[in-house]
Amino acid sequence: MIYDIFYISNGSINDIDWNTFRSRFPTSQKIENVKNFEDVRSRSFTKFFYVIWDGTKVLDFNFDYRVSDYDVEYIHVWKTLRYGEETYQGGITLFPKNVSLVSSREFANKFYIKKKEIDKIISKQVYPVYTLDDYSQYLSIVENTEHEMFWNVPSDIKICDDSIFDLYFDPNNGKYDYDRKENHVFLNNEFYDGVFLFSKNKIITKKEFKFRFLITRKEWNQKVSEPKSYDIFFISYDEIDADKNFMSLSDRFPRARRISGIKGIHNAHKEAARLSETEMFWVVDADAVIDENFNFESPYYPHYDSGNRKNHLSTVYIWQSKNPINDLVYGYGGVKLLPKDLVLKMNMDTVDMTTSISDKIKIVPKISNITSFNTDAFETWKSSFRECVKLSSKIIDRNYDQENEVRLKIWMEKGSDRPFGKYALAGAKVGYMYGSMNLGNDEALSKINDFDWLKERYELWLKNNE
Repeated sequence: MIYDIFYISNGSINDIDWNTFRSRFPTSQKIENVKNFEDVRSRSFTKFFYVIWDGTKVLDFNFDYRVSDYDVEYIHVWKTLRYGEETYQGGITLFPKNVSLVSSREFANKFYIKKKEIDKIISKQVYPVYTLDDYSQYLSIVENTEHEMFWNVPSDIKICDDSIFDLYFDPNNGKYDYDRKENHVFLNNEFYDGVFLFSKNKIITKKEFKFRFLITRKEWNQKVSEPKSYDIFFISYDEIDADKNFMSLSDRFPRARRISGIKGIHNAHKEAARLSETEMFWVVDADAVIDENFNFESPYYPHYDSGNRKNHLSTVYIWQSKNPINDLVYGYGGVKLLPKDLVLKMNMDTVDMTTSISDKIKIVPKISNITSFNTDAFETWKSSFRECVKLSSKIIDRNYDQENEVRLKIWMEKGSDRPFGKYALAGAKVGYMYGSMNLGNDEALSKINDFDWLKERYELWLKNNE
């Protein structure tokens, strides 16, 4: 019979440590927030059970040890390597389930009175691994951990070389004194912003933690991680081809998620930010047909922009889209990469949402999609009207008037032979007039984000032009 195996912690167990352990020992169980010995013993269904504390790496051992009849009353402990020293304290332990009470002090110190010591090294103590996304968590670890150093693996990266966690600096060897007092950083693709080995001897600031840029550090030219792919959100609201376009998107990119039926452009994007599990996220409009050469990763998938994480996380990236009616190619209808925190904090009253999220806008000179808004008369008229209101009212931040004038002229003159082209030209002309008449009137201009108002406006135009 196989004895129960428990991987335990007096706090939470990092997924990296647990998944690594469980991959080797699939029958093992984890127990978090252990307060005393009884928390573990009550979970066991075998006569004996193994306990392995987190931060322990099992070496050449298969948990196949069997207790002799002479030793059934003893706690069995094996040697472990603790930063180069052999010790029985904190190593793998085999408890009899009917053992007399283990005191809280014994259990907390991992040092037992009634024990049998087995002179074989079967484990190694390593620096604990945490996923810390908040500075207060970092300070708590510094204050409470018994270890001189500890790892941080942010939640937005994935490990590609877990052998790095075997790294340790023997406190008994003087040549490692500098390393134990320094913070260490490792390559995350091409930048040093992924895995960190922190030293309690050198506390970092909140700003350093947030932007993952340490003023003093030891850089290791070893790629051990890469950024997780950013979340993709497909935002729809009653668009005719939305189902078809989302199916096409999700077939190529299964991680894409859909947000549908939320009234208000700002509200829909804020919901995407709320659901995003990555610090930036992609947005695809419901009328977007993604270009076959666009893949949400390359050629412009920055984790840093020009090596500056702070700058990257405060930038709105807009790819170009091709207009199916007038062949214009610019940011209208293109795929966007948005910073989660800024979207959550954005002003909900702005007319043009995308360009008002941040004062940093980067137009990426690559076509991401065709914005196929010409699916029926109303959708075509509405889309054309909204864009030309923006262009003529000059509300789009950091746009050039000369470019706007050229684009307006093309919107109002080109494409009558395309499907629903006459509605695009009509919407453009009405939008141009409305935007020009309401320069500086944010209350009037904000109505273009109210789809019920747009429907009424379209029906009025239709009635007057029958």
